[in-house]
Amino acid sequence: MMHIVRRLDRDRLDATLLVGLVALAVRIVFLLAYGINAPVIEWGDDHVYNEIAVNLVEGGSYDNAWYPPGYGLLLAAIYATVGESVIVVRLVNALLGALTCALVHRIGTELYGPRTGVLAAALLAFYPGHVWMSWRLMAEVSFMFLIAAAVWITLRLSRHPTLLLGGLAGLLIGVAGAFKSNLLPFGPLLLLWLAWSFRRTPSGLRALAAAVLLFALATSLVPIFNYWATQGRTELLAGNAGHTFWWSNNPEADGYFVDPGDTPEIRALLASYDLEHILDEPSQIERDRLYRRLGLLWIRDHPVDFLALGFKKLNNAFGLFPRAAVFENNRTAQLVHVVSYGGLLPFIVGGMFLSLRSLLSGRGDLAIVPLYLLVLSYSGMVVLFYGTPRFTIIVMPALVVFAALALMKLVSLWRPRLASGEPLSPTSTPSTSRSADDVLNLSSQRVANQEALS
Repeated sequence: MMHIVRRLDRDRLDATLLVGLVALAVRIVFLLAYGINAPVIEWGDDHVYNEIAVNLVEGGSYDNAWYPPGYGLLLAAIYATVGESVIVVRLVNALLGALTCALVHRIGTELYGPRTGVLAAALLAFYPGHVWMSWRLMAEVSFMFLIAAAVWITLRLSRHPTLLLGGLAGLLIGVAGAFKSNLLPFGPLLLLWLAWSFRRTPSGLRALAAAVLLFALATSLVPIFNYWATQGRTELLAGNAGHTFWWSNNPEADGYFVDPGDTPEIRALLASYDLEHILDEPSQIERDRLYRRLGLLWIRDHPVDFLALGFKKLNNAFGLFPRAAVFENNRTAQLVHVVSYGGLLPFIVGGMFLSLRSLLSGRGDLAIVPLYLLVLSYSGMVVLFYGTPRFTIIVMPALVVFAALALMKLVSLWRPRLASGEPLSPTSTPSTSRSADDVLNLSSQRVANQEALS
């Protein structure tokens, strides 16, 4: 085992490839066991994405003003190439999931060294929720890959600001927004962080300009396709944003996605806002805008309820016992979630604490900031809308890096030289001259070492 670890330390590219291949094998085995050719399920969003792609390929019509266009277009590209094959779609999902694990390895290695990178990637490679999403025809896996790629490129950009890396970072962040809007603040926040980081670096400012330009161009995909789908109505976000916002913030909301229905109480509330016509509005886009306004009015008049609801939403996103459609009448899924996520949660919290402590003490690597921005962006969207474990999976690439950091901290207490990345011979004894905190303080030195090895 130690021989394998030392080999991975010597050749990070081999380690990334190995991590990716293991993750791919895990996902393919799962697909074969779970039903790689099983019909598209009807109770989730899967069948809607499938219909969007089929209509686009067979009829040339883009009948979707509800979801962001990215995943529907990806499915359409697959169907146009190989036919309507759920097997190919699920294999593509498996490949993208494996590539995400490989990117997590690179991110973890960049920040905290090769062994933390391997551990973080392994945690994601075997994480049941991430593996299971490769079977679903949904946007999460593609979205996670794009976000992980954007974070990795941004880390490289922060070390070596170039026009190519800047443009690629902006493009990836913008295209990710065309797949899901759950991390809407992430792109602007990341660009602001880059602007602050490059404020005294001319080459960095040029790279930032490229990132902003490509981000703006890629972000325009959503309103362009919404304009096509609605025959001339401009909609900047997904066409379900208003519905989701109201169904997440209303008198019946409980932290999940709750339709308040058409009750006398809701009718009275609508009348008080002069919006009683909303339930009879034939235009889905106009109805969505009215729902958005209704949600804002409810929050304005019920700030305390909204604050209390925010804690419920966060608990539903990050807690051990959330409400989710996949858990209803499925105790096995609930148990898997509690064991897998519950086992990681203490280390996720511990890793975030250790990393933040290191940053505040001035010893940490500021390149960790994008991971915090990722988690904060998602948490903010949860408070505004709602939380569910399926959405929390999209930030799991960041969370496993924190978990791996905490686990390596524990290892450092036992075997300091193993955690720090120093080679251990079979007859050597653990060094006591290195502090257990060194796994957090190696970032700047490791960066220099890695650049010399690159």
